[in-house]
Amino acid sequence: MQDHKVQIDIRFPDGHAPDFCEVMRDGAWERIDFNDCEKIFGVPGLYEEIFHRRVDWQSHARVSWLLDNTLKQFNDRPQNLRVLELGAGNGVVGERMRELGIRALAGLDASSSARDAAHRDRPGLYDEYFVAEDGGISPRQTSAIQAFEPNCLLAVASIGCRHARAATLEAVTSLLPAGAWLVVNAGYEWSDGGMNYATVLKEMAARNLVEINSYSIYSQEDGRPYAVMAAHKRAPQVRPVTERLVAQAG
Repeated sequence: MQDHKVQIDIRFPDGHAPDFCEVMRDGAWERIDFNDCEKIFGVPGLYEEIFHRRVDWQSHARVSWLLDNTLKQFNDRPQNLRVLELGAGNGVVGERMRELGIRALAGLDASSSARDAAHRDRPGLYDEYFVAEDGGISPRQTSAIQAFEPNCLLAVASIGCRHARAATLEAVTSLLPAGAWLVVNAGYEWSDGGMNYATVLKEMAARNLVEINSYSIYSQEDGRPYAVMAAHKRAPQVRPVTERLVAQAG
């Protein structure tokens, strides 16, 4: 992994799990919330300084390890994957994917600042980079994503926390072929409509959208719990003709 460290004057509030930091800019301390993507990606190297060197979040490393080991268990190879990364940010996880041997990689993010930061910090990393329009995926983007032909969806710390909603996860999953890989992690305490994201992942399995191959809960260095899942997308469930006729007659 390349060293993207730059000199940044930064300080954190007292407390075990901060949600913001202060950065020295133009001679004054400026507060930056951890989910303010526009400000974070606007400062080269700030994302890595906050989350990898100061807070020491390890989701990118853990999910990369899970994907690599799960592929080995199923006698699959990274070179066979065409990865669509949901919440790609400035390419921290994408860089890991290239190191694993992923040859085809596309990013999808709700923030144009994230796309610009990826092109600035890691030029050429992504073969394609899509920016969700108005918080969703437009028909034009749907066609472009389908043309990329992804067979693996990767989402690292991007579900929830004001990045992507459960509906977005399902919408992107619907674009994948049956048998495609999904490797997803989410903050266990993040929620969508009262349902935490760990439950959302299990609900997808309960509705036969995916078959979970690996699921576990772990804690980050800041003590916050995360859920991580590796799964296959199921083929659509088609009822027998006789069953459909009976249902229609009723």
